[in-house]
Amino acid sequence: MSEKRDTRRAVLTGGAVLLGAAVVGGAAEGTAEAANGGALLIGRANAGSAETKLSNASTVPGLSVTSTNAAGGARAASLIAKGGYGAYIESTSNHAASIWAKHKDKWGIFSVNGATTRGTGGAFRADGRQNQGLFATTANKTTTAITARNTGAGAGYVTASAINGTAGPTADADLKTAITNYWAGAGSFAGANGVLGVATESSGYAVVGVATKPNAVGLKGIATSPAVIGLSVSGRSDLGGDARVFGTLSKTAGSFKIDHPLDPANKYLSHSFVESPDMMNVYNGNVIADAKGEATVELADWFEALNRDFRYQLTPIGGAAPDLHIKREVEKGRFSIAGAKPGQKLSWQLTGIRQDAYAEAHRIPVEEVKSAQEKGKYVFPKGFGKPNSASVAAHR
Repeated sequence: MSEKRDTRRAVLTGGAVLLGAAVVGGAAEGTAEAANGGALLIGRANAGSAETKLSNASTVPGLSVTSTNAAGGARAASLIAKGGYGAYIESTSNHAASIWAKHKDKWGIFSVNGATTRGTGGAFRADGRQNQGLFATTANKTTTAITARNTGAGAGYVTASAINGTAGPTADADLKTAITNYWAGAGSFAGANGVLGVATESSGYAVVGVATKPNAVGLKGIATSPAVIGLSVSGRSDLGGDARVFGTLSKTAGSFKIDHPLDPANKYLSHSFVESPDMMNVYNGNVIADAKGEATVELADWFEALNRDFRYQLTPIGGAAPDLHIKREVEKGRFSIAGAKPGQKLSWQLTGIRQDAYAEAHRIPVEEVKSAQEKGKYVFPKGFGKPNSASVAAHR
């Protein structure tokens, strides 16, 4: 009885007491007690309603727990909550938490939502407005800073599979190989939506890609087969710079739109593109006929390598020239005109059909049948009295 009384007295007065191989209290070590003054209990449930605190004024850890078991499932500490947070960590002047993993094949944070029924909860969520919700870094160039994996069968708000680890859905296998072999990155995600960005401010950007080095690319979309679309944009798009298309460009209409030369501050001026069912190039110019009423037009040295099926238009200027004609067609980089008046100015136009390697391999079909997925859909549904939901873009 005397021993129990001495133990209780030591706990309440700050003396050091050994409970289950843990030392509690002691003036030299700091304090360990419930906020209401009750004793901190180790090895038993603390039924007190007040917050239990460990306070420490030193720079060394206030509490250090070490597990010496080398098994993968061993835990140094386990924090479990039935209703609130399992752990709440806050710092007013530094990082809230610093987590280190010193094993080359292990994660700094391994987060799991173990619920088997479908809901809105995920494994990890980071919230931040002007500041980062999550900042991750890795010193090993062959590993990623963040690896995300969704192993559930149902679609989530954002589903992501580990590109550098075990893939979730087996359908990601080909994409996993294609990306990891050629496009290593700090973070890689694949799934129904690899990355979902939502701009909640009127002047915000859902996704921002920034290139800071020469020849770097701010945003890249890859199509792994002809049936896949590398980049799809619904609605208006603005490109603030030069654009190159390494392929065939298809459009419903086109024009240049510039500041109006006569009123640039208040008006625009637009001209539509010149269209043709052929892959046609157009060339023109003016020439002065010699004393015989003839003229020769010199062409670029690449002209005949690029073009075939030539067509000609001639217009005399300043007077009629009934006998105006093409004397000699394009040959060896030139063609000749005859039948004009001596010294007469002539206007000419010459067209040719592209015959370069790319054009020969990618002829544009003038008419084509819509695919099974696009039948019943329209490029411009409103023009046929159809709703916007019937558009090809909405289907995609």
